[in-house]
Amino acid sequence: MSEFSDDPWPNLALAETHTAMGNKKQAIKDLREAVKHGLKHPETLEQDRDLQALQSEPEFQKIVAELKAKQN
Repeated sequence: MSEFSDDPWPNLALAETHTAMGNKKQAIKDLREAVKHGLKHPETLEQDRDLQALQSEPEFQKIVAELKAKQN
């Protein structure tokens, strides 16, 4: 395991990059990995301008909803 195994930020950066490239499917996978590695706050995704193109995607909405449910 690398020292970054519990760091969600590299996966979030990948998601932003894949979104910019128009690869929404891979961006969603990257977001799932970010959550696995400790991303906890749905606001991080909702307020990220680089992820705006994903916000209408059902899978993106599902990830945000799951994070919100974990907060309660």
